[in-house]
Amino acid sequence: MKNIDELLNKYFQALSALDEEKQLKEYFSSDAVKPEHLKYKALFGFFEKEKTEKLEPAIKDKLVKSSDSNKSKTTFRILLSLASGIAAAILLFVILQLPKHKAIESYIVINGQKTANAQLAYQYAEDKIDDLAMLLSKSVAPINQTEDVLQGSLQPISQTETAIEIISNYENDISAIINSSTLKNNSNGNNSNENKH
Repeated sequence: MKNIDELLNKYFQALSALDEEKQLKEYFSSDAVKPEHLKYKALFGFFEKEKTEKLEPAIKDKLVKSSDSNKSKTTFRILLSLASGIAAAILLFVILQLPKHKAIESYIVINGQKTANAQLAYQYAEDKIDDLAMLLSKSVAPINQTEDVLQGSLQPISQTETAIEIISNYENDISAIINSSTLKNNSNGNNSNENKH
């Protein structure tokens, strides 16, 4: 197995091959993960967990199709579209339930049963919204974990930038001291030359 740090660098730069990614997944699913690599275990553990979760067939089909191109953006857009559609349906339902001048029989069909019970319809809509919220939170959690890993990966760059800034300040201070010393020596040399004449 190649050096894990080297494989991780290639993975985060999107340069790793499929067999290298497979090696990383195998490494992180084993019990031999080194302490310095534990922060990445959740990321690779998510991929294994994702394989075992069951989704409704319609949503799963949409998610599988979206995985071919730009997975995270497409998945987020599908879920956002789904949420928007549900919100629009609920808004339409509420608008239709507003009192009107004429008495119109209002009803909803839930699981093939016609019902005029507004409380039951409200509860059904609320349950569906809760299901959607849970699905969205599960979908966003890996993105947040990945963001945390990326932030941790960027920390050495930030530390390097700080070190470069400190070195640059030292260089400026040293240049100022050298220039000041050179000016003193030049002025002392000019004064001694004037005294000779």
